Amino acid sequence: MHTMEYTDQTSGAIRLYLSRGDFNIDQFILIKEYTLEHNGITIRFGILGESHFIRFEKDGEVLNEICACVDAHIENPEQLIAHDFLPNLHTIPVAAAFSGHMYSFTFTYADWHHGEELLTTLRNTLSENTRTLTHVFPKHDTIDHEAVTELYLTLDETVTLKSVHTYPNEHMMVFTESTITAV
Repeated sequence: MHTMEYTDQTSGAIRLYLSRGDFNIDQFILIKEYTLEHNGITIRFGILGESHFIRFEKDGEVLNEICACVDAHIENPEQLIAHDFLPNLHTIPVAAAFSGHMYSFTFTYADWHHGEELLTTLRNTLSENTRTLTHVFPKHDTIDHEAVTELYLTLDETVTLKSVHTYPNEHMMVFTESTITAV
């Protein structure tokens, strides 16, 4: 297990990497992950020291979403569908076709107060089909709260991954939502 120390990261540094095919997740610090099958799709999702990821695989086709606060090494750049800092993404939602499904990604920035309201609403509307991963990061002595990443994967006809990344050093939260829907 990797020993973590406080790292000063900013909400504006989150990058979205959306790619097809293999993606080397080992270049990041993997904190927690979960793998499951749902409607013929193998889903692997997890919390990274740098943010989160989700991987969908069906019939030999692979779609990866990685949100990271650091640059990722891309072995096959031609497999990238989208890659940019979240604030620079001009087309929202980011969308892609995947093995008879449609993938969609959206995000929202919220100040701490509004973020707490959004997080409470999210936590209070979880279904019995939701899998949760949470990690509390080391706290800095001069900051009131720990940074936290929470992932909520809901398995219904539409597979939905909602994430929350808190940045107490900026009094900000970033919420993402990714969906895979059969077409």
